[in-house]
Amino acid sequence: MRYLYEITSFPDKVEDYNLTAYTEGTLRLLVGSVVFLDASGILLVEFAIVLKKWLLSLEGGPGDLYYASMDFEEEPILALRYNATQGEFLPESVWAKSNPSPICLGEAKSAADAYLAELGEELRKKYGADLNEVLEEAMR
Repeated sequence: MRYLYEITSFPDKVEDYNLTAYTEGTLRLLVGSVVFLDASGILLVEFAIVLKKWLLSLEGGPGDLYYASMDFEEEPILALRYNATQGEFLPESVWAKSNPSPICLGEAKSAADAYLAELGEELRKKYGADLNEVLEEAMR
């Protein structure tokens, strides 16, 4: 499992909620080599906040990830539904491009961590923005 993204729109100012509300791009979810989700106009920092909160919630045990956006009425953009019997997540999206394939907890966590690291690095290098600062503020 891997999240791929491309920033297509970035705010002039990163203060307040601008980074969260105006950093847009495409988001793809690959499960193995299969594209499960390929969506544009996604608020990439907003998605990062949802991923970070989900990762923190996993400390209490596996649970669902659910991402809906302030920019879209349809939902979920992406959900990972945890099946306790199987011990796996099943992806779900209103814009799914393929049938869902089960994902193990380790793979789901690793993909979320990689997305946060890669987006954070790109925001820092290209735009001088601090994703960790935004994530810390959102966790308060």
